[in-house]
Amino acid sequence: MTVEIPWDVVEKERRDYVKGAQRSVTVPGFRKGRAPERVLYRYFEKEISVVLTERLAPEFLSKKLGGMDQKLAAGPFITDFRFVEGSPFEVDAEYEVFPRFELGEYRDLKVVHAAAPVTDERVGEELERLRQHHASVRTLDPRPVEDKDVVRVTFNAGEHGPELPFFGQELTCDLAREQSPGGLPFTRELPGLEPGAETEISCKCPDDYPDPAIAGKTVECKATVHSILEVDLPELDDEFAKDVNGNHETLDDLKGAVRKELESRAELEARAATEYEVMNKLATSHQIDVPRQHLRERLQRIAERMEAREGNPEQPSLTPLTVAQEAMAVCAEQVLDRIADVEDIDLSQQEIQEFVNRFAESEQLTPERARQKMEESGILASMYTRGRRSKAMELVIDSGAPFEEPEPQDSDGPEEQPDPAADSSGDE
Repeated sequence: MTVEIPWDVVEKERRDYVKGAQRSVTVPGFRKGRAPERVLYRYFEKEISVVLTERLAPEFLSKKLGGMDQKLAAGPFITDFRFVEGSPFEVDAEYEVFPRFELGEYRDLKVVHAAAPVTDERVGEELERLRQHHASVRTLDPRPVEDKDVVRVTFNAGEHGPELPFFGQELTCDLAREQSPGGLPFTRELPGLEPGAETEISCKCPDDYPDPAIAGKTVECKATVHSILEVDLPELDDEFAKDVNGNHETLDDLKGAVRKELESRAELEARAATEYEVMNKLATSHQIDVPRQHLRERLQRIAERMEAREGNPEQPSLTPLTVAQEAMAVCAEQVLDRIADVEDIDLSQQEIQEFVNRFAESEQLTPERARQKMEESGILASMYTRGRRSKAMELVIDSGAPFEEPEPQDSDGPEEQPDPAADSSGDE
């Protein structure tokens, strides 16, 4: 698009900028701060054009975009400008839009995941975890490691071995329970080792190990046992229940609380699985070309969050799975927006005010100042969009059917060949 900024607006902005800079600049042939405006206009013509573009273009581009029947995905990005004395200031810009698409079926989708039942066995496992957490631990005198010991140990890469994620970390391993880091049976090689000594060990990696680089191979590493621990587990009785939480008088009270917590967790997991299935179904049933710059910006924000969380100065790598999931989310969000339009889904003024009040409380602002800040920064518009999508998601789930696992393909049948016409070479 190209926007034209009227000359009277440009002239006023130019004059204000030059007056502000006049006192501090030095122009050859004039004393500092004494160069006339007409000389400054010529001397700083390029700088003035850039400043005018930065100050004026966003407002006029926004106005023109607001009058278009397009949904902005990224941009606008200024590509060129033309400044001619006495004429409108022309600015060229490019922007990316979401494609139009026909809304398909979104009711009666098989997306609803049921919460997993909480069994007595699962409650028992959680109680055992609580016992481990409240156990008393002491370090035994140095002796060779035995089969049933609990040890603190560090594994490091061997001279020709791979570098695994848990290498270099001090781990606590219960040999009686065959607790093995990374799903690899290194701990089976620890009995007989002396604490404090670094010893080379090796183990056979399972054939079905997720990392194909080491699946089925013998992995070598160095192990250092730091200490052998004696773990005293508390008895599962009423006193233990009181130690875990003073509100529990009996072990039955604790068991009931554990079951309730596990049921709540199962509900949350089922809800998350259902929402993911909704996103996946909507994305796969609507052929939408994902705007590339919009996707790049989202992935960049994910990478920045990963870097901040991990404290790694190097640029974190995004896996192909992450990229595919984010592209799926972009598609599904556009479908949810269309559903909200078709179903006339909106937020009430009370719901919007609740957003504002929470923001005001977190930022320690008055509700009036918080709303102003949210509107200026675009936070309120973003919250409004997310709120409509959430309601559209509720509609799809409420009208949905129980999720059905896809049937496994018959391995005896002919192998499906890829469609040459579906080749996406050239796509990022």
